[in-house]
Amino acid sequence: MRPIKLHMEYFGPFKNETIDFTHADGQMFLISGKTGSGKTMIFDAITFSLYGQTSTTDRDEYSVRSQFASDNDISKVSLEFIVGKNSFTVERELSFSKEGRKSKVPSKAALYREDGSVIESSVTGVTGKVIDIIQLTADQFRQILILPQGEFKKMLVSTSEDKQKILRTLFQTERFVDFENRLKELEKSDRTELHQLEAKIGEQLSTLEDNEAHPSFNHQIESLKMKIKNVKKQAGELEKHIISTREKRSGLQEELKHKYAHNDKVGQLEKLKMHQTALNAGSSNITLMEDEISDYNRVKTIDFELRREAELKETLDGLHKKEAELKTRYEDLQKEYDRLAEQMNELKKNEPEILETEKYITRNERFLTQKYEKLPEEISAVNDRLKTLSESTEQLQAEHLNCSQEMQHITVTKDEADELTTRKHRLEFQQNELKRKLDDEKQFMEYDKKLAETKALLERNKENREQCESSLKEMKSSVQSKYAKEDQPHIEHLLGHLTVGEACPVCQSTVETIPAGISYLSEDEEQEINRLNAQLQTLEDEGKSLEGDSTLYKRLLSGMERHSYDELSRSLSVTKEEIAKVSDKISSVKKALERKEALDKEISKKSTQIQQSLFEREKNNDRLSQLKELLEEFKAETSSDNYDGFKNHMKEQQEAVRNFKMDKEKLEERQSDLNKEITVVSQSLKHSADSIKENQEKIVTQSEAVDAFLQKEPFIDRNELRQILSQTDIESKEKEVRAFHEEKRSTEKQIAEIEKTLVQTDYYNTGADEEKIKSAEEEIERFQRELAVLNNNIRQYDRVLSTVSGYIGEYEEKKEHFEAVSDLVQKVGGNNESRVSLERYVLMYFLEKILNIANDRLLDMTNHRYALVRSRARISRKTGLDIEVFDYYNNSARHISSLSGGETFQASLSLALALSEAVQQEAGGISLDTMFIDEGFGTLDKETLEIAISTLIDLQSNGKTIGIISHVNELKERLNYILEVTSTDEISTAEFNF
Repeated sequence: MRPIKLHMEYFGPFKNETIDFTHADGQMFLISGKTGSGKTMIFDAITFSLYGQTSTTDRDEYSVRSQFASDNDISKVSLEFIVGKNSFTVERELSFSKEGRKSKVPSKAALYREDGSVIESSVTGVTGKVIDIIQLTADQFRQILILPQGEFKKMLVSTSEDKQKILRTLFQTERFVDFENRLKELEKSDRTELHQLEAKIGEQLSTLEDNEAHPSFNHQIESLKMKIKNVKKQAGELEKHIISTREKRSGLQEELKHKYAHNDKVGQLEKLKMHQTALNAGSSNITLMEDEISDYNRVKTIDFELRREAELKETLDGLHKKEAELKTRYEDLQKEYDRLAEQMNELKKNEPEILETEKYITRNERFLTQKYEKLPEEISAVNDRLKTLSESTEQLQAEHLNCSQEMQHITVTKDEADELTTRKHRLEFQQNELKRKLDDEKQFMEYDKKLAETKALLERNKENREQCESSLKEMKSSVQSKYAKEDQPHIEHLLGHLTVGEACPVCQSTVETIPAGISYLSEDEEQEINRLNAQLQTLEDEGKSLEGDSTLYKRLLSGMERHSYDELSRSLSVTKEEIAKVSDKISSVKKALERKEALDKEISKKSTQIQQSLFEREKNNDRLSQLKELLEEFKAETSSDNYDGFKNHMKEQQEAVRNFKMDKEKLEERQSDLNKEITVVSQSLKHSADSIKENQEKIVTQSEAVDAFLQKEPFIDRNELRQILSQTDIESKEKEVRAFHEEKRSTEKQIAEIEKTLVQTDYYNTGADEEKIKSAEEEIERFQRELAVLNNNIRQYDRVLSTVSGYIGEYEEKKEHFEAVSDLVQKVGGNNESRVSLERYVLMYFLEKILNIANDRLLDMTNHRYALVRSRARISRKTGLDIEVFDYYNNSARHISSLSGGETFQASLSLALALSEAVQQEAGGISLDTMFIDEGFGTLDKETLEIAISTLIDLQSNGKTIGIISHVNELKERLNYILEVTSTDEISTAEFNF
């Protein structure tokens, strides 16, 4: 991530300020200004624009709004930045309180692409998108890109608990704490499930009446199985008792059954004898019924003849009546037929005239079509069409002639156009080649100029370096026997541990003499040596850089073909003029060719149209001849010049013929119907006479049979016979008589059968037998109740056994899982031999990684004397992240507080840079090209300051842009890029100076 441009309005002390960071892109620059001028506010603006938060946690959104901003002024920041090859712009407006408004003016935010399109426009949405783009949270951004004032050495001197908070935020190790908590929840859940299973098992066992305490669930299961076995044995014995008692009861019941059967038969015999007496008393009524049935059956033999006689007489009366009606109908039909014959004779007198009319219609009805009706109109339309076609043909022929004449005057060809185009392409290629040579020559001339400037700078650098080396040599010669002042404590400490004849604690060599009267450099001498060394190093670096530039320019110029810039420019101008002339000619030729092509198409089109017009005119002439022939034919055949008159006459003739035919057809049809009806009536009269004669003969036969029966039987007349036959209850009386005799016979038979089977006719006493059976049933019922209780106990025991067995199996599985989870909880939580939790272990790993990165720089800064190490003191859950410094001179570790101010700064800087690199690596290896340091550097001596600056220069040389807030003058002298923050009347401005 690299900032490009920062814009601030009413943000801190800045009213309307824009900072263009491209001026110091890839450089290390100083942010300089008085205290309170707003240097740190620049960091706040960068962080706030990205995340809506300031660069430190002790300042909120409302504290950075300008004090001089009115209610109508909007505080906002805008940052343009680059990530990879993509450019983005983020804008934010601060929330603030406005007079007269209860709620605060809400904050706003927007994120744009390079083309200005909106990516996100909500406050939280913009923050989320920024995190996705930069791949850093606000806390990680602060730690990697911005080292805030007051927090520079926070990581170095903080306690383990404070380091844990810092590292947890940066490396997001809360997930390991969450993992530990989830394990604890799982352990708690498993424990609850175990307790629930224990409760379920206990609940099932508590349903048993004689539940006893047992040492284990398995022991309880075995005890339950033994109970089931004993209860089943008791149930088997009870079943045997029930079977024997049932057999005894069955014997008693069989004996009692025989006695009941005897008593039933005695009672049945008594009832049958009583019923026999009642039947004998009603036999007189049965005799009367039998006489009535006998009379009915004798008269029934003449029933058919009697009824047939009456039916034939009734039929004969109907036949006489129908015969009279038929005679009347015959006379009426004959009269109507005579009248129709007269009408038919009158109609046939007009038939010859109708035949002639019908012939006329047949001959001329073909003219009754729309074709003949529209002949005059169609002839007129064809004449008009012929006139129009003649006029359009003449016009087309004239246009065709004009186009042909114009085309003869156009002489250009396509070959001419192709030749001109080829010439233009050659000239354009020549022009591009000249432009390339001009650009190359211009670049070469620039290289010539820069090479000359570089040579001059090299000469000047060589002179300055020789002068600086001479001064440094003289200075070192004058202080050759003196030591650095800062080494005095170490030298004296080392001298205090030296003894002649013993080994040196540092190099292990034998000490032969102990030096006396050691001299140390004065502060002025040290400053002068440091200044000359720094100046010489700067000159050497500058010389190397200039030599590299010189070599580069020479390599760029070597072997290159050179040309005269003026000659190339003149050739390019001539070529451009020729291209313009050829382009004009090509345009003119193209227009002529286009016109020629258009004329050719137009001539072809006109020719086609003329041919079509001539063909159409010929076709219409043929049509006109046909129409005229049809008209002449119509007039000749119909003898009529007027089609409408002919049409009306034809309708009248057709109507007359149609009416004649309809009348004739109706008369003929009615005559036919009358003939048929007269024939039918004649036949009906003949059939009626035959039927009357036949019925009269049948009546005589039936009457003779009835009269013969009356003479033979003792009945009075036909009426008495009909009265006897009219009885409707004869059938029921016959059934009643039959039923009486059948019941009488059945009763006598049953009495005889029962008397045969009975030994005696007295009743048996059954009371004693019933008491014995009742006693046996009560005993069986008691045994069955006891058996039901036992079977119920067996079912309950089986159910409990099945359920509890399932629960115990599940309990054992859950118990095994719980023990595994519980063991893992103990280990992850730090209740192990090392007493280190999972999160603390991960944090220790990250700390070791950070210290390894930091020591690469710290060892260089301290001449390989100091390295940062993690404290190996006894670890607890709240320790393990303490940092100690290892002194290679003494070969021992000591507390970090024993370092001097300069050494502390060196360690803090190394650790801060290492922390930034480690977080950057853990964030996915993202490329961050910027770092800001808000620290004064004022506690450093010149040598330490030089080492710190060299370290930062190493970072900058890798392409990083580094911004430093400091008041140290040496930094102003060393750094070429300075962002000067100036405050006037509480309003600040910022400007880059080079």
